[in-house]
Amino acid sequence: MLKSHLFEKIALEIKPEQDVERKLNILKLLFHADYEIYMHGRWMGPGTIVEKTYNLPQELAEDLKNYGDNLLFRLKKSM
Repeated sequence: MLKSHLFEKIALEIKPEQDVERKLNILKLLFHADYEIYMHGRWMGPGTIVEKTYNLPQELAEDLKNYGDNLLFRLKKSM
């Protein structure tokens, strides 16, 4: 379904205490379906634009601690 690009944006919550491997698997699915992180936020939801461009899910996984629990992904602009 993700590869069909039916969804322009996907919001999800990733808790800091979640297993690192599980987080990475979620990010890999999104990256391979041509989504990029767009916004992040805390309990009020995503509201801060992510300025950094991530080319690999592992790079984003390492930086998740800098973002809130709520993440918003969008289809890559080149789509």
